[in-house]
Amino acid sequence: MSATFTLGQLAERLGATLRGAEAKVITGLATLQEARPEQLSFLANPRYRDQLTATRASAVIVPAEAADDCPCAALVSPNPYAHWARVVELLHPAPSPARELPRRHRRVT
Repeated sequence: MSATFTLGQLAERLGATLRGAEAKVITGLATLQEARPEQLSFLANPRYRDQLTATRASAVIVPAEAADDCPCAALVSPNPYAHWARVVELLHPAPSPARELPRRHRRVT
């Protein structure tokens, strides 16, 4: 199950600088090429900077030097890859480990 966050909430949790609407809701994650509105993407490798200008994402996590080229909201970060990993954890939390059943409830085969 995935969670949803506003850009303002994400900026606060990451300690990133937000350029854009704080209330914009992010419902998913995608690559720069595949992103749709309401999704977040990231740019960490300058090799993909040309994809930044064509993205349809609602927001992108970017280094400061790419923020001016971002066509949508930007979460400006000193380490976009690390912040992307944190957002993945926030939007798609790991399921809680299943409790081990007491011995009397285990199925005997």
